[in-house]
Amino acid sequence: MRQNQKHPKSAGRPARLTMPQILDAVETVGIDRFTVKAVADHLEVRDSTIYNYIESREQLRADTCARILARVPLRFDAAIFWVDYLIEVNRGLRDVAARTPGLADYYLHGPYALDSLTVFDTQIAEVMRRLPNVDETYAFVLASHATTTTMSFFVAPGTQEDTAATVLAETLPALHRALNGSAPAGVDWPALRASLVASTPRRAGAHPLQTERALDRSRRPDAPA
Repeated sequence: MRQNQKHPKSAGRPARLTMPQILDAVETVGIDRFTVKAVADHLEVRDSTIYNYIESREQLRADTCARILARVPLRFDAAIFWVDYLIEVNRGLRDVAARTPGLADYYLHGPYALDSLTVFDTQIAEVMRRLPNVDETYAFVLASHATTTTMSFFVAPGTQEDTAATVLAETLPALHRALNGSAPAGVDWPALRASLVASTPRRAGAHPLQTERALDRSRRPDAPA
Protein backbone atom coordinates (compact mmCIF):
# COMPACT_ATOMS: atom_id res chain seq x y z
CA MET A 1 0.00 0.00 0.00
CA ARG A 2 1.36 3.38 -0.96
CA GLN A 3 1.37 5.91 1.85
CA ASN A 4 1.97 9.67 2.04
CA GLN A 5 0.99 10.07 -1.58
CA LYS A 6 0.97 13.76 -2.43
CA HIS A 7 -1.82 15.14 -4.54
CA PRO A 8 -0.81 17.71 -7.17
CA LYS A 9 -1.77 21.28 -6.38
CA SER A 10 -4.07 23.23 -8.60
CA ALA A 11 -1.97 25.07 -11.17
CA GLY A 12 -3.09 28.54 -10.22
CA ARG A 13 -3.25 28.16 -6.46
CA PRO A 14 -0.45 29.87 -4.50
CA ALA A 15 1.56 27.63 -2.16
CA ARG A 16 0.97 30.11 0.64
CA LEU A 17 -1.45 32.99 0.38
CA THR A 18 -0.21 36.50 1.18
CA MET A 19 -2.02 39.76 1.75
CA PRO A 20 -0.48 41.37 -1.37
CA GLN A 21 -1.87 38.49 -3.43
CA ILE A 22 -5.31 39.09 -1.97
CA LEU A 23 -5.11 42.82 -2.74
CA ASP A 24 -3.94 42.03 -6.27
CA ALA A 25 -7.00 39.83 -6.68
CA VAL A 26 -9.32 42.61 -5.50
CA GLU A 27 -7.82 44.96 -8.09
CA THR A 28 -8.22 42.32 -10.79
CA VAL A 29 -11.84 41.53 -9.91
CA GLY A 30 -12.64 45.25 -9.46
CA ILE A 31 -13.00 47.47 -6.40
CA ASP A 32 -16.48 48.50 -7.44
CA ARG A 33 -17.85 44.96 -7.77
CA PHE A 34 -15.73 42.45 -5.87
CA THR A 35 -17.04 40.07 -3.23
CA VAL A 36 -14.96 37.98 -0.87
CA LYS A 37 -16.21 34.90 -2.70
CA ALA A 38 -15.12 36.32 -6.06
CA VAL A 39 -11.66 37.04 -4.66
CA ALA A 40 -11.46 33.55 -3.18
CA ASP A 41 -12.55 32.00 -6.48
CA HIS A 42 -9.92 34.03 -8.33
CA LEU A 43 -7.24 32.73 -5.96
CA GLU A 44 -8.71 29.20 -5.96
CA VAL A 45 -9.17 29.10 -2.20
CA ARG A 46 -12.13 28.97 0.17
CA ASP A 47 -13.87 32.08 1.44
CA SER A 48 -12.79 31.09 4.95
CA THR A 49 -9.13 31.28 3.87
CA ILE A 50 -9.55 34.93 2.92
CA TYR A 51 -11.12 35.64 6.31
CA ASN A 52 -7.94 34.38 7.97
CA TYR A 53 -6.36 37.60 6.65
CA ILE A 54 -9.17 40.13 6.94
CA GLU A 55 -12.01 41.08 9.27
CA SER A 56 -14.48 42.17 6.59
CA ARG A 57 -15.03 43.07 2.95
CA GLU A 58 -14.95 46.71 4.05
CA GLN A 59 -11.42 46.30 5.38
CA LEU A 60 -10.34 44.57 2.19
CA ARG A 61 -11.75 47.42 0.10
CA ALA A 62 -10.03 50.03 2.28
CA ASP A 63 -6.65 48.30 2.21
CA THR A 64 -6.78 47.84 -1.55
CA CYS A 65 -7.71 51.47 -2.18
CA ALA A 66 -5.03 52.67 0.23
CA ARG A 67 -2.40 50.67 -1.64
CA ILE A 68 -3.49 52.18 -4.96
CA LEU A 69 -3.47 55.73 -3.55
CA ALA A 70 0.04 55.19 -2.19
CA ARG A 71 1.27 55.07 -5.80
CA VAL A 72 0.20 58.67 -6.47
CA PRO A 73 3.03 61.24 -6.12
CA LEU A 74 2.23 63.69 -3.33
CA ARG A 75 5.50 65.59 -2.87
CA PHE A 76 6.89 68.08 -5.34
CA ASP A 77 9.47 70.85 -5.30
CA ALA A 78 8.68 73.29 -2.50
CA ALA A 79 9.02 76.17 -4.96
CA ILE A 80 5.84 75.09 -6.75
CA PHE A 81 2.97 77.49 -6.04
CA TRP A 82 0.30 75.96 -3.78
CA VAL A 83 -2.38 76.06 -6.50
CA ASP A 84 -0.07 74.32 -8.96
CA TYR A 85 0.82 71.77 -6.27
CA LEU A 86 -2.82 70.81 -5.73
CA ILE A 87 -3.42 70.70 -9.48
CA GLU A 88 -0.52 68.27 -9.94
CA VAL A 89 -1.60 66.06 -7.05
CA ASN A 90 -5.13 65.90 -8.39
CA ARG A 91 -3.91 65.18 -11.88
CA GLY A 92 -2.37 62.02 -10.45
CA LEU A 93 -5.43 61.21 -8.36
CA ARG A 94 -7.71 61.71 -11.34
CA ASP A 95 -5.61 59.47 -13.56
CA VAL A 96 -5.62 56.55 -11.13
CA ALA A 97 -9.32 57.02 -10.26
CA ALA A 98 -10.28 57.09 -13.94
CA ARG A 99 -8.54 53.72 -14.40
CA THR A 100 -10.00 52.25 -11.19
CA PRO A 101 -13.80 52.30 -10.90
CA GLY A 102 -14.81 52.57 -7.26
CA LEU A 103 -11.69 54.43 -6.11
CA ALA A 104 -13.27 57.88 -6.33
CA ASP A 105 -16.19 56.74 -4.16
CA TYR A 106 -13.73 55.42 -1.57
CA TYR A 107 -11.73 58.66 -1.61
CA LEU A 108 -14.84 60.77 -1.13
CA HIS A 109 -16.71 58.66 1.42
CA GLY A 110 -14.42 56.09 3.07
CA PRO A 111 -14.30 54.39 5.50
CA TYR A 112 -10.56 54.83 5.23
CA ALA A 113 -7.55 52.68 5.99
CA LEU A 114 -4.98 54.47 8.14
CA ASP A 115 -2.60 54.64 5.19
CA SER A 116 -5.15 56.77 3.34
CA LEU A 117 -5.08 59.34 6.13
CA THR A 118 -1.39 59.75 5.34
CA VAL A 119 -2.44 60.81 1.83
CA PHE A 120 -4.61 63.54 3.35
CA ASP A 121 -1.99 64.57 5.92
CA THR A 122 0.71 64.91 3.28
CA GLN A 123 -1.39 67.20 1.10
CA ILE A 124 -2.24 69.37 4.10
CA ALA A 125 1.42 69.59 5.15
CA GLU A 126 2.50 70.47 1.61
CA VAL A 127 -0.11 73.23 1.34
CA MET A 128 1.05 74.63 4.69
CA ARG A 129 4.64 74.66 3.42
CA ARG A 130 3.51 76.89 0.59
CA LEU A 131 1.12 79.00 2.68
CA PRO A 132 3.08 79.27 5.94
CA ASN A 133 0.57 81.54 7.70
CA VAL A 134 -2.36 79.10 7.57
CA ASP A 135 -3.23 76.28 9.96
CA GLU A 136 -3.95 72.65 9.11
CA THR A 137 -7.73 73.11 9.05
CA TYR A 138 -7.46 75.89 6.49
CA ALA A 139 -5.03 73.83 4.41
CA PHE A 140 -7.48 70.92 4.64
CA VAL A 141 -10.29 73.11 3.27
CA LEU A 142 -8.20 74.03 0.22
CA ALA A 143 -6.97 70.49 -0.40
CA SER A 144 -10.43 69.05 0.16
CA HIS A 145 -11.97 71.46 -2.34
CA ALA A 146 -9.46 70.34 -4.95
CA THR A 147 -9.92 66.61 -4.44
CA THR A 148 -13.69 66.73 -3.95
CA THR A 149 -14.07 68.70 -7.17
CA THR A 150 -11.77 66.36 -9.07
CA MET A 151 -13.17 63.09 -7.76
CA SER A 152 -16.81 64.18 -8.03
CA PHE A 153 -16.81 65.62 -11.53
CA PHE A 154 -13.72 64.70 -13.54
CA VAL A 155 -13.08 60.95 -13.37
CA ALA A 156 -15.92 59.84 -15.64
CA PRO A 157 -14.96 58.31 -19.01
CA GLY A 158 -14.67 60.91 -21.72
CA THR A 159 -13.73 63.76 -19.40
CA GLN A 160 -10.91 65.81 -20.85
CA GLU A 161 -7.72 65.38 -18.84
CA ASP A 162 -7.03 69.11 -18.46
CA THR A 163 -10.57 70.14 -17.59
CA ALA A 164 -10.04 69.59 -13.86
CA ALA A 165 -6.79 71.56 -13.94
CA THR A 166 -8.53 74.49 -15.64
CA VAL A 167 -11.35 74.50 -13.10
CA LEU A 168 -9.00 74.25 -10.10
CA ALA A 169 -6.79 77.03 -11.44
CA GLU A 170 -9.82 79.32 -11.24
CA THR A 171 -11.66 78.07 -8.15
CA LEU A 172 -8.76 77.54 -5.73
CA PRO A 173 -7.51 81.18 -5.78
CA ALA A 174 -11.13 82.38 -5.60
CA LEU A 175 -11.77 80.20 -2.55
CA HIS A 176 -8.58 81.43 -0.89
CA ARG A 177 -9.57 85.05 -1.46
CA ALA A 178 -13.09 84.45 -0.15
CA LEU A 179 -11.89 82.70 3.00
CA ASN A 180 -9.11 85.22 3.59
CA GLY A 181 -7.12 82.86 5.79
CA SER A 182 -9.98 81.65 8.00
CA ALA A 183 -11.61 78.24 7.65
CA PRO A 184 -15.42 78.14 7.60
CA ALA A 185 -17.05 77.95 11.03
CA GLY A 186 -17.46 74.42 12.29
CA VAL A 187 -14.66 72.90 10.20
CA ASP A 188 -11.99 71.29 12.37
CA TRP A 189 -9.53 68.96 10.66
CA PRO A 190 -8.05 67.41 13.87
CA ALA A 191 -11.55 66.54 15.09
CA LEU A 192 -12.61 65.22 11.69
CA ARG A 193 -9.43 63.17 11.45
CA ALA A 194 -10.08 61.62 14.85
CA SER A 195 -13.56 60.58 13.71
CA LEU A 196 -12.10 59.05 10.53
CA VAL A 197 -9.62 57.08 12.59
CA ALA A 198 -12.45 55.84 14.82
CA SER A 199 -14.29 54.52 11.74
CA THR A 200 -11.24 52.83 10.21
CA PRO A 201 -11.99 49.19 9.35
CA ARG A 202 -10.19 46.98 11.85
CA ARG A 203 -7.51 44.67 10.51
CA ALA A 204 -7.48 41.01 11.45
CA GLY A 205 -5.53 40.49 14.66
CA ALA A 206 -4.79 44.19 15.09
CA HIS A 207 -4.34 45.36 18.68
CA PRO A 208 -5.60 48.87 19.55
CA LEU A 209 -2.05 49.87 20.52
CA GLN A 210 -0.81 48.87 17.06
CA THR A 211 -3.45 51.08 15.49
CA GLU A 212 -2.44 53.99 17.71
CA ARG A 213 1.23 53.60 16.82
CA ALA A 214 0.41 53.41 13.10
CA LEU A 215 -1.61 56.59 13.46
CA ASP A 216 1.31 58.37 15.14
CA ARG A 217 3.66 57.33 12.33
CA SER A 218 1.22 58.50 9.66
CA ARG A 219 1.10 62.00 11.14
CA ARG A 220 4.83 62.59 11.03
CA PRO A 221 5.67 65.38 8.55
CA ASP A 222 8.36 63.20 6.95
CA ALA A 223 6.23 60.06 6.79
CA PRO A 224 6.41 58.43 3.36
CA ALA A 225 3.43 59.11 1.13
